[in-house]
Amino acid sequence: MTSPSTNTVRFSIIVPTFRRADRLERLLLSLEPQLAGRSDRELIAVDDASGDPSYATLAHRFGSTMQLLTQPKNAGPSAARNAGFRASRGEFLVFTDDDCVATPYWLDWLDNILVENPDIDLIGGEARPLPHEHGMTVTRWVPDGFLRLRTWSCRNVVTLAAVASLPFDEAGSSASAGFARRCAGRKIAI
Repeated sequence: MTSPSTNTVRFSIIVPTFRRADRLERLLLSLEPQLAGRSDRELIAVDDASGDPSYATLAHRFGSTMQLLTQPKNAGPSAARNAGFRASRGEFLVFTDDDCVATPYWLDWLDNILVENPDIDLIGGEARPLPHEHGMTVTRWVPDGFLRLRTWSCRNVVTLAAVASLPFDEAGSSASAGFARRCAGRKIAI
């Protein structure tokens, strides 16, 4: 695992959000212990022009661990991810969504995988619904030929890792369409 540095940002956690400040707050609470006092990690939440004043309240409350960007017009989650990417400073980009909750030590675990496997550029993981959201499912899709996959298992959660650097396509109908162009050599963790 890398040690915190005042000069280098290791992880930029990018979170697109739209009209779900309550869910973003839940994610921020789960990430706060992993970000507090860590100059090598930044969290960028991108409000996709929701017009919800609750986001300003969250920015004030979590100001030491979160940077809030607000899109000028609603353009969808891929555009919000790209805005976060443009504002990021991290060596690795970590994308998650506002309706997720991070497990304790999630970022440390990602860092350990990357340190032990320096050829890895992309890590994707399983997202499971919270108990009260059991009816929802999450699917990830990546075009054939883009990835050289490896797997890790931790507490019965299988995580895929791959060699690739890929962006999000704003014109696509979903985030999965975003694996169409290269991401300026930046490394991504999903």
